[in-house]
Amino acid sequence: MVTHTAKVVGYARVSTQEQGDSGAGLDVQISNIKRECKHRRWELVAVCQDVASGSSRDHRPALMEALAMIRSGRADTLMVYKLDRLSRSVADFGAIIEEARREHWNLIIIDLAIDLSTPAGEMVASIMAVLAQWERRIISDRTRDALASRKRSGMKLGRPITLDPDTEAVILRLRASGHGLRGIARELDRMMIPTPQSAPRWQASSVRAILGRLEEAR
Repeated sequence: MVTHTAKVVGYARVSTQEQGDSGAGLDVQISNIKRECKHRRWELVAVCQDVASGSSRDHRPALMEALAMIRSGRADTLMVYKLDRLSRSVADFGAIIEEARREHWNLIIIDLAIDLSTPAGEMVASIMAVLAQWERRIISDRTRDALASRKRSGMKLGRPITLDPDTEAVILRLRASGHGLRGIARELDRMMIPTPQSAPRWQASSVRAILGRLEEAR
């Protein structure tokens, strides 16, 4: 872990646009990060800020930027003021801890006094990893049981995918020309055609579902 004067990238997050506009929520987090770095005599390289971000870290560009800075060597420590600013999911937090341990960078959570470079921090990391595995197993079991129950009751699973006729025509044309499911997805992305449910990219599974529905309608 960290055995020298750390180079820190701070991370602050607010969950609503109002908090971001007022600056109150971000100001409190940033001031505490700066104070902690000054107390430890560590270098604060940058503070990355997310506003109105999603619950998953995949929808937080500033967090991804902070992690990229660490992986590029510009920083070796990620610091947040409160745990819920980093993650509200045990599984997600456990994944971040595992990345920190595997990639040999440090994580500081000020309000809980968590420091992965210390023996106490390592103990917390081990406990969180076990809890994260347990949460993933519970969620998986509940999802499987719920889907099985719906299937037994005759309920059709999954949300219907609706598209405009032009997009459907493009998909049928690509299929007729010999493209596979992944090939069709790549071509749709290349043509910048919007995805169903505003997904970031086209997936082969979505193409398969659309083709199946179109075949049933014939």
